[in-house]
Amino acid sequence: RWTDEYCGNAFQRCEWSAGEDVHLRWSGSTDARGEARADIASRATQDVTVSHPDFLGQVLPLTMNGAAPVELVIRLVRGGSLGLTFLDERSRTPLARKSVEIEQRDAEGSWQRWDQLRTDREGRALIERLPQGRWRFRLEEQPWSELTLGEGESVSRVVECAEPGTVRLY
Repeated sequence: RWTDEYCGNAFQRCEWSAGEDVHLRWSGSTDARGEARADIASRATQDVTVSHPDFLGQVLPLTMNGAAPVELVIRLVRGGSLGLTFLDERSRTPLARKSVEIEQRDAEGSWQRWDQLRTDREGRALIERLPQGRWRFRLEEQPWSELTLGEGESVSRVVECAEPGTVRLY
């Protein structure tokens, strides 16, 4: 049984049968200081998801153990961006509507697929809100090109593509 009392979702009172799994979802906004309060009585681990259109989203596990209130400070960071322009090496014409693959190196050193998109009619691709780290990209069957992206850093590259197996990066 769930009741929503007082002012909207500011206070919730919930009752469940003994031994029943409890799954709660709370959603709210921060105040002018960037703070929000959620009173969670569950002893389970909850995923705290934070999002903002100008920052990287984050998902953090929060384990409630019935002890004193837990304060969780989450620092949002601005994501970086990668602007790519792909040109034919000989004619310097844009390589329009081509598939671009983007991968990020994880903590174990393995490459993980991040995104796949198509270049626009000018041969451009823009990937935004990227976390810092090691990245690689390629246009269709071309070789991979790698770079390191710092926190909030914006990087632009012009990539000249020649015969398969040859890439010039500027």
